[in-house]
Amino acid sequence: MDDEITSPAAASCCTVYIRTPLNPTQTQPNPTHIQMGVPREAIIIENKSQNTGQNYAFTTALLRARGLDIRENKTVIAVQKQFMERRTYATGKIWWPDVDIIVTSPPMEMKDYPASNPTIAAAGDHWICAMVGDLQRIRDYPSKGFQIAQDMPEGVWQALRRWWVQDTRNA
Repeated sequence: MDDEITSPAAASCCTVYIRTPLNPTQTQPNPTHIQMGVPREAIIIENKSQNTGQNYAFTTALLRARGLDIRENKTVIAVQKQFMERRTYATGKIWWPDVDIIVTSPPMEMKDYPASNPTIAAAGDHWICAMVGDLQRIRDYPSKGFQIAQDMPEGVWQALRRWWVQDTRNA
């Protein structure tokens, strides 16, 4: 998958940088993507949204402002936090069902994630709650029409329930 993502040919449509609440000020693309040959003009940074649905609504508007119709594009690369990849894909398939959505994130071990950004580090364990909340949304949001349904192993749901019980006891 990394070869597909890092190939300039794969990125010839557009790369969509999706804003996260912990990084609302991102206005420039990752220099690595430019160095790998992704044209700067093919990179769109959406940094105003407050949720994943807004990511797509606002990005659709940004594309239209550039004279692009998302329905005419075959591929979009969305860059997101690691633990939001599945939800970003699932939400995108509601907004852009006929587009091939490739979701990627900076490669790193989860244990290194808090140190990757001073804002995340300052938030303490909040990122763990955000990650667990995203998992819950993968389960709950398809019935609300916010995302497509995704298969999830039962063991993942059991782990989520155990975390809730433990977290409730520690509160």
